[in-house]
Amino acid sequence: MQSINSLVLFALATLPACAAAIEEPAPLTTVSASQLGASRWEIGGEGDRTITGRDDAGEAVIEAIVTRDSDTPDSRVHIEVLSPDPAGFDLLSTGEVLGETSPIATQIAHALFDDLGHQTKPLDQPPETRSTVYLNGTIYLGWSLFGYAAFQYVGQPCPTVNRSEDSGTFFPSTTVRSCTLDWMSPSRNNCLARIDFVMPPDRWGYCSWHIDIEGPATP
Repeated sequence: MQSINSLVLFALATLPACAAAIEEPAPLTTVSASQLGASRWEIGGEGDRTITGRDDAGEAVIEAIVTRDSDTPDSRVHIEVLSPDPAGFDLLSTGEVLGETSPIATQIAHALFDDLGHQTKPLDQPPETRSTVYLNGTIYLGWSLFGYAAFQYVGQPCPTVNRSEDSGTFFPSTTVRSCTLDWMSPSRNNCLARIDFVMPPDRWGYCSWHIDIEGPATP
């Protein structure tokens, strides 16, 4: 990838009204928890978070409370499982489980780490909007136990038009630690870019982007 135009973007005071709700709790996808019957995770509460794994019918199959460690809140949490098998243990950002657990509680611990430890994915991601004069979209950034850094490709090749000189407008939420844009090509008739973002633990967020295009393409 050619890092021709790199912009480090921090939270802006003015945010798109349509994206404001993304900072609020949103259901997250499951992978490991599906083996326990959960098809989505729901996060609630303030301070000590409640974590609920629900099945396709909306019934709670996993219920737990998360308390962040006072000394190392970014790398250690205490999990109190309420159901289906009550247990208490500490979970580290490395995936290590500290404390005596039953086989089911151990499976829940691993499911929490696998699905919610670092990068998470909200159930609903909006599609990109494309027209003859612009490309734009919003990347939803899900809640996690320990935070994460990740990236996503946006835009598309645009061989018949040019991206404008000042393309790459962003509106990150106040919870996003940073967003970075790298064009995939120095050519202005390539509107494909990579967005890198960093999310702290225990937060939701978003990064909205907009690319102006103009035509016809020039060599």
